This record gives sequence, structure tokens and C-alpha cells, in this order.
Amino acid sequence: MNNRFLLCALLLSLSLVSAPACAGQASPEGNMGAGVSDLYRQSIVSRIRPNWTLPGEAKNYTGIVNVKINPNGSVREATIVRSSGSSYIDSSIIQAVMASTLEPPPPGIAEMDITFSTNLLSH
Repeated sequence: MNNRFLLCALLLSLSLVSAPACAGQASPEGNMGAGVSDLYRQSIVSRIRPNWTLPGEAKNYTGIVNVKINPNGSVREATIVRSSGSSYIDSSIIQAVMASTLEPPPPGIAEMDITFSTNLLSH
């Protein structure tokens, strides 16, 4: 089994999905290799997930949050790029991101868009 498949399966099980990483598309980070930026994105997801708690009725919400990252890995800013349609869900992901301690980013990465989804939490 290849590592990309395993990492995508892990992302899906965490209910935070990074579409470019799983689709094998080029990352939005420009000339940075898709593999490095995708691995870092997955690291971000693994750090955010434990901080994201939702009520049981939160189903089928998906949105995108932009995370600005300081060189030491601290989160400078988190903003909703595409709303989930629920202000509660949007606020909860912002709070989870801001409460997360991230790994220092690889050179050339100062921010990242992360797709978040609640639809797997009900399974």
C-alpha cells in the first residue's frame, strides 16, 4: 500500500480533508513540491483534529479555512475562505486551529488552505 493512500485514509478518518492531497493534484503553494506541502498539510490536520469538538447533530458541513503559520509553527491567523454554511461550525474550526500547536513549516510555506468536513463525524 502506498504512503499517499495511507495518509489520505488517515485524513478521511480525522474528518478534516485536504482535497489536493487526496486527489494527487498540485498544491496551491506554488513551486514547493506537492509531496512536501501535502505532508505538512496532513501534519496540520493531525494537530487540529483533537481540538475540534462538535455537537452530535453537526452533519454534512464542509468549508475551507486559511491558516497563516509563523516560522516557529504557531498560528498567526485563521480565516474562513469558504463557509460551511453554519456560523457555529465555522467558529468551531477557527477556535480549533487557533488552539493548535503546529510543527514549524517547511521553507516556502507561510500559509495553507485546509478543507474541513463534519460529515464523517456521524459514522
